[in-house]
Amino acid sequence: MGTDRIKVFVAHNVTGAVKDGVREASLVALLEQLKQTGVVVCDPEETAIPPEDYAARFSYCLDEIRSSDAVVVDASKRLGLGVGAEMMFAKQLDISVFVICPTDSYYRRSKPADDGAHEWFHPFIYGLATKVFGSTKECSAAIEVLSASRL
Repeated sequence: MGTDRIKVFVAHNVTGAVKDGVREASLVALLEQLKQTGVVVCDPEETAIPPEDYAARFSYCLDEIRSSDAVVVDASKRLGLGVGAEMMFAKQLDISVFVICPTDSYYRRSKPADDGAHEWFHPFIYGLATKVFGSTKECSAAIEVLSASRL
């Protein structure tokens, strides 16, 4: 990478993250919180590649993930095919996948303890995540620790 700073790729729904030209507040807050930790943040939506150039955007995302130290996914809402593919790609390259998945969200639910388990995870979130966090703040704190340990 040529820098001592950690690089984080933020995988998110592109089509669902912008409504009427305005980005979702939760995505903006996540990006800002990560930037405040001092890491290099790659938001795939901030590329100059036109949206209609699918092949170039696909290659761009894979190249950015390949050069990242971690992929951060906000799984507090339903995710699309692209985010799942990005998680799988990072996992295959042994790149950390940090997932923000609050309890009682679509991919993680509390459940009665009759079988000894106190919560349920979507199998692919569980299987692809290096670590699952309950909030953006917890994830950012872990990224900050990871970044500090790299210096």
